[in-house]
Amino acid sequence: MSNLFKNWKTTSAGLLAIIGAVVGLAYGWHNLNPTEITAAASAILGGVGLIAAGDASQSIQTGDSVTTTANPDPHTVTKQ
Repeated sequence: MSNLFKNWKTTSAGLLAIIGAVVGLAYGWHNLNPTEITAAASAILGGVGLIAAGDASQSIQTGDSVTTTANPDPHTVTKQ
């Protein structure tokens, strides 16, 4: 829950997904079928997930970063 509303980009994407699903259900209310209900439920859950997720670059701790070293010549194998 610490990532809630941490980054405006993922929060706005989540809110747009939820709003889009609700508007889609409201306009198609008279002719709902199970496929539309499933798609709306998926969009709502995805929007909630985006809001709760935050952004990795915003939520990562400074001590949690991982450094990698690249092999300068990828065709050679070094034995250790």
